[in-house]
This record gives sequence, structure tokens and C-alpha cells, in this order.
Amino acid sequence: MSDYNAIKLVCLDRTVMVKTIGLFTHRLLCDIRDNSPKIGEVEERFTISVGYACYKIDSENIDELCEMANKAENLAKSKGRNQVVYCHELTET
Repeated sequence: MSDYNAIKLVCLDRTVMVKTIGLFTHRLLCDIRDNSPKIGEVEERFTISVGYACYKIDSENIDELCEMANKAENLAKSKGRNQVVYCHELTET
């Protein structure tokens, strides 16, 4: 299996709805998981964790948005493989 990977997303388009980003990231996760490449005779399996935050909804400061996305990514990693976490989940627990 490949190394464990994570993605931080910061959406800067304020016309994109949070739900749309969640759907996009879940689809991305499924596409990565279900389309494993072969390297020689070995099929690689990837796992991915995603944390995201949205401009104007969560903050207007890019540094704050990156920090929120980073914390969401860390929570996604702690939940296990193939997780997507929106930064609002940080305060819901």
C-alpha cells in the first residue's frame, strides 16, 4: 500500500456552497480509492484524508482559512482512512 496522503482545501470562490465542496471531496476520495494504478504487477492502494474550509463562510483571512483546513485535515487523519472533514466539525465535538 502507498504512503498515507492528506489534502487541505481552501475554497476561495464564495459562490460555491459548502455542501458542493463536501460532495466534490467525497467523489474525489472515491475516484482515488477505486482507480488504483498498477506499478508493474502490484496494484497500489491509496488512502486519503481531506480537510477543508471556505472563504467568507469560515473566515476572510487566508492564514486563518489555511489553519482551519489544516486542523480539519488532522481530524480527518485521526478518524481513519478515507475521511473528509469540514472545519465546522472541529467545534461540533
